[in-house]
Amino acid sequence: MARPRKFNEGDVIALAGQTFAKLGFHGTSIDDLLLSTNLQRGSLYQAFGSKLGLFKIVLASALNEGWEQRDLSLNLMIVAIRDLAGEDRDIRNLCVEAIEKTFNDSTLDAAKTFGMQLLKNLEETHAKL
Repeated sequence: MARPRKFNEGDVIALAGQTFAKLGFHGTSIDDLLLSTNLQRGSLYQAFGSKLGLFKIVLASALNEGWEQRDLSLNLMIVAIRDLAGEDRDIRNLCVEAIEKTFNDSTLDAAKTFGMQLLKNLEETHAKL
């Protein structure tokens, strides 16, 4: 019989989201996630399966209604597109679905916000190189 979880999954998802948004997917190590979430390695793997599994849950959570108005959600979308969408179909599908639901002719302001955030994120990323 599995032991009950001693952590709030919503809190872990939020903290991991902040870490992924700040460091990118490839720049985030398991140790970074353990530090930011205060989880033990075994708990993280048991609950989420892998770093990628956790990121998929974080991204799906971030891309709910109104995601394009929140910097954290925008940054997670950028990380997903930049780091993973080219190689992971699930990530790509989450991104495409969110974009198709959100951006149309009546939401040009949201598209502008997304584009500006993408450019800012890329500029910050390249400034660190």
